[in-house]
Amino acid sequence: MANRARLPYSHPVTTAEAATLELRRCLGAGGFGEVYLADRLASGGLRSEVAVKVLREGLDPRSQAVQRLVDEARLLAWLNHPNLLRVHELVSLDGRVALVAEYVDGADLDACCTGDDPIGPGATCEALARVADALHAAWHRPGPSGEPLHLLHRDIKPANIRIGRHGEVKLLDFGIAKAAGLERSASTRADALIGSFPYLAPERFDRDAQDGPPADVFSLGCTLYEAVAHRPLLDLGSKELFHLAMDEPSHRLRIRSALEGIEPAPLREMLAALLAYGADERPAMADLGPRLEDLAEALGGTRLTRWCRDHAWPAAPEQDGVLIGRSLTVASLGDTASPPTAAFPSAELEVATPPPAVAVRSGRSWWLPALGLVGMAGVGLVALGGLGLAGTWWALRDPAVGPAETIEKSPEPSVVPTPPPVSEPAPEPVTTPPPTRPTVPSTAPATNPEPTAGAPSCGDPSALEAPALLGQLPADTRACLAAAMRDTTRKQTERDTLGRVLLVDARARCSAGDCSAYEREQPVFFELVTRSDPDMMLAWSEHLFGAASSDPDAALWAERSLERKDAWRGAERVSHVSRAHEIVARVASARWAASPRDDALRLEARNSAAAWAEVLSDFARDPAPAMALCLAAAGTSDPCTSRTAPAPRTELLFTSAPVGAVVSVDGEQVGTTPLKLPVDHGTHRIELRVDDRVGTQSITVDPASPTGWHWDAAADSWKPRQ
Repeated sequence: MANRARLPYSHPVTTAEAATLELRRCLGAGGFGEVYLADRLASGGLRSEVAVKVLREGLDPRSQAVQRLVDEARLLAWLNHPNLLRVHELVSLDGRVALVAEYVDGADLDACCTGDDPIGPGATCEALARVADALHAAWHRPGPSGEPLHLLHRDIKPANIRIGRHGEVKLLDFGIAKAAGLERSASTRADALIGSFPYLAPERFDRDAQDGPPADVFSLGCTLYEAVAHRPLLDLGSKELFHLAMDEPSHRLRIRSALEGIEPAPLREMLAALLAYGADERPAMADLGPRLEDLAEALGGTRLTRWCRDHAWPAAPEQDGVLIGRSLTVASLGDTASPPTAAFPSAELEVATPPPAVAVRSGRSWWLPALGLVGMAGVGLVALGGLGLAGTWWALRDPAVGPAETIEKSPEPSVVPTPPPVSEPAPEPVTTPPPTRPTVPSTAPATNPEPTAGAPSCGDPSALEAPALLGQLPADTRACLAAAMRDTTRKQTERDTLGRVLLVDARARCSAGDCSAYEREQPVFFELVTRSDPDMMLAWSEHLFGAASSDPDAALWAERSLERKDAWRGAERVSHVSRAHEIVARVASARWAASPRDDALRLEARNSAAAWAEVLSDFARDPAPAMALCLAAAGTSDPCTSRTAPAPRTELLFTSAPVGAVVSVDGEQVGTTPLKLPVDHGTHRIELRVDDRVGTQSITVDPASPTGWHWDAAADSWKPRQ
C-alpha cells in the first residue's frame, strides 16, 4: 500500500470569525436543501455577495449528502484556482449544514449556446482553454504528503461549466471527483463508474482500463462539439453507448461521421484529436490550454470577454425558500448542538491508489435497457452530485428535470450487471407482460404504513439506487418509501425523490412478472406528487397497453406524455414520440374494432392513425403500419396519404469564415454556422451575420441546385458547395 500522509483537512473552510448572512433569494431547491443568493457581512462592515448551499433541516449529519458536501467543500478550498469555485466557509446556519462560496452571476455553457446570441466557437475555445488549465492544475496540485494529488473531475459537460457576466469561467461540480491522495468522507462503491453517459471516454466503460486525464480530455471534446454543432455528440441510450465504447471500429466511424460537417478544418482537426478512441492519441492536458487558445485566435469572431459584456443575460431564477429574508449568524460546525460535532470527524488526505471504477451516472435520465424497463428515462435520484456545483449555479437538480443516474456494469458488455448481495434475491426476469391488468387503487392499501410527520429517513437515496434498479429493495424499505411518498408533511421535492426510488424498484419487479407494487404506486405518485414527467407517463401507458390493447387510459397517458414531448431530444425524441402516437392509434383501432358500427370511434381511429403516419414520415420512418390502420378505418387512401406527403426539400450546409455567423432564412433566424438545414424547394433569401458584417444571397433550392453555401465575411463573397 502506498505511503499515507494524514492531514486534518478542515482549516481551509472554517470561519475564523462570525459573519452574518442576509438571505435574499432562493436560486434553486431540491430534495436535500436549497441554494440562496445572500449578502455576507463580515467584521468591519465588509459586505460581499455569495451563494449559500443549505442542506435541509433534520438531515442526518452522517448521511452521504452531508459527507459529500463536506468532501466537495474541502476539495475546492484545497485546490484554489481562478477557474474553480472559491469556497468561503463550511458552517452551521440556523442548525443546518451550509456551504458559503462565491456567486457567479451568469449561465452554464449549455445555456450560452442557445438563444438569439449564442456564444461563438472562438469564445467557446477560450472558455475551454481555461477549464483545461484548471484540470491540469488540479492534477498536479500537491497533496499534504507533497505528492501530486492527481485529481480527475470525471463529470465534464456543458452544464458543469459556468460562464460569468464579466468573462469568468468556472469548472463546477467536483462531487464525484477522484484523486490518488484523497480519502473521501462519503462512500463510493469500488465497482461504480460515475459520470454522465454521453460524455464518457471509451476507456471509462472498461473495468481494467486506467482512468486518467485523457478521459477528461475526451469529455472536453464532447463539450466542444456540442457547443459548436448545437447537438450532443453521442445522443444514444446507455446500452448503445456501452456497446459502442467496446467496439473500437464502430466508435471511430461514429466520431468521423459526426465531424464531417464541422468547419473550418482546424476546428475539425482539434475535435478529432480530443475525441480519439485511444487515450494515448489525445492531447496532453498540459498542452491543451495553449492549443485551444491558438485555435480561438484562428477562428476569430467575438472574443469571450466582449461576448459576455454584450450578451443579454437572463435574470437569475427565483424560487420559494424558507430562509428568504432572514439574517442569520454563521457558526462553526462544532459550536452548535445540531449537527453534533461527533458526526463530522476531520477529513484526511491519504496518498493511496483508489479502487477501480465501473458504473454509470447520466446527467439526464434513467435508462434500464438490459432490464427491459421501457420508457423510464427521467426517473432519477437527487444524490449529492445533483446537489453539486452545477445548474443555475448550484441549482439542486429536480429529479424530473436533470436526474443523476447510477447503473452498475458487468465485466462483459452483453450481460446484465451482477448486483451486490442484498437482503432479497432478484426474481428471474420474464419478457411477457401480465395477461390482464388488475384493478388499480387510487390510494395505498391498508398494509402500507401510515405517513407520520417527522418520519424517520428511509435511507440515503443514492445508496438505494443500485438495488432499486434490479428490483431488490427490501420489503421494509419499500414500505418506508411508500409511506414517505404519501406523507404531505414532507417537502414535495423529497417525496418526489423517494417516490421515484420506489417506482424504479416497482418497475423492475414488474418486468420480472410481479406488477402489483407498480400498479399500486404509480397512480398514487401521479395523483399526490407530480404528473410532469413524460417518461413516467409513457412507461405507464406502455404498461396499461400491454395489459389491454383497448384500454383508453393507455391512450390518455400517451397523449399526456406528448404534451411534454419537448423534454425529449435526439433519438430519444424520435422513439418516444413515435411510440406514444402508436399507442394512441392502436388503442383507437382496437376500440373501433370492438364496436365497428360506432362512427365516432371509426373517425377517431382514422385520425389517430393518420397522425401516427405523419409522425413516422416526418422522422423518415416507414409509415406502412400506421397507413394500414388508417386505410382500414377510412376505406380510402386520401385522408391517410395527405398527411404523409411532405413538401420536397433538400438539406443544405451553410458555412462561413469566420465560423459562428448567424443564419437567417427568409427573415427567420435558424442557427449559426456551420449549420445543416433542410430547406423547402423554391427561392429563398439567405442572410449570414457576424458582428457588424452582413451578407445576403438569393438562392433557388431544387434537386439540381448546390447542396451548400460558404460565405467569406471579409470579402462578402458567396461560393456554392456541391
